[in-house]
Amino acid sequence: MDIKEFSDRNKFAYSHCLKAVGNDSLANVLLKEFYEDNVIDLDKNFEDLETIKKIGNRYLIKNIKAINTEYSDIFSVLYNDKIYFSSTRPSGIDNKKYKWNNQPYLDNYFLSKDSIVNNVSIINTEFHDADITINRLNDDIYFSSSQPDENIFLKKDQIITSKIFKATFDNGNLIKLTSLPFNSNEYSCKTPFFDFENKRLYFSSNMPNGKGGFDIYYVNVQDFNKVINVDDVNSINDEDNFYIDSNKNIYFSSNGYVGFGGKDIYTKIYDKESKTYKRIMNVGYPVNSSADDFGYKNIDKKGFLPLIEVMEKAMMIFIHLLKQNL
Repeated sequence: MDIKEFSDRNKFAYSHCLKAVGNDSLANVLLKEFYEDNVIDLDKNFEDLETIKKIGNRYLIKNIKAINTEYSDIFSVLYNDKIYFSSTRPSGIDNKKYKWNNQPYLDNYFLSKDSIVNNVSIINTEFHDADITINRLNDDIYFSSSQPDENIFLKKDQIITSKIFKATFDNGNLIKLTSLPFNSNEYSCKTPFFDFENKRLYFSSNMPNGKGGFDIYYVNVQDFNKVINVDDVNSINDEDNFYIDSNKNIYFSSNGYVGFGGKDIYTKIYDKESKTYKRIMNVGYPVNSSADDFGYKNIDKKGFLPLIEVMEKAMMIFIHLLKQNL
């Protein structure tokens, strides 16, 4: 089939395939055709990428061998000297295989200071459970899970959606597990992040009336029914893994902006003097690649591991250090 006959979506998908094999020139031609009717400064995006390429690698990436396995391992959060993460390793509560990748379903785990990996069995199910985020005011845990509602009879070809749950504890004992009211069997909600400073829960969802596929939304914890679209980061495609660091800088993953292929990690840096955010920027090499890159989070604590920041790349957990800080 001639490329000219491709639909806009197929051109977009093919452009990412081209970037994966290093054919950036043709990929960028297709991206220009795809974005011609959408509000995005393509020339500035292309200029940013060329500048990033000239700068080269600004980071040293290391593998966290205490966590990573031959399976998928995905960082969640550091809390009370524990690194929480999700994994498809077969030591979970149920080792049945997920048909899409022939690996066990995701479960939540944590790594303690003594380098022992523990299963968070109190909230794990036989379905996918991942993306722990914690309200440090009361230790409430929010996480995503593909467990279906009890009153839903699943048909053979029915797609199970991801939902966000709140786990409430008392002296370490789970006393209540709540499916948040914005969940639905018609769309998914995933990758929650609890913003303690503003008392907001951010998440990604493909709910109707969004800007693209998966958009970033937030709710105030006082009112889970009022869902607000984070319009200034969302594109006409997919965004997820939203995160705000201690300096108010925003990070998220997207395949909706011009990047290096697949999902890239982007940032909006907070200017303390003007109290405004700068425009969206690609964080660059080697954090981003032609594969899917997502889950950039800071570790704002010294002494646990010699880390500055943690990210996921190709479904493994890595650390990276700015070279000038080595």
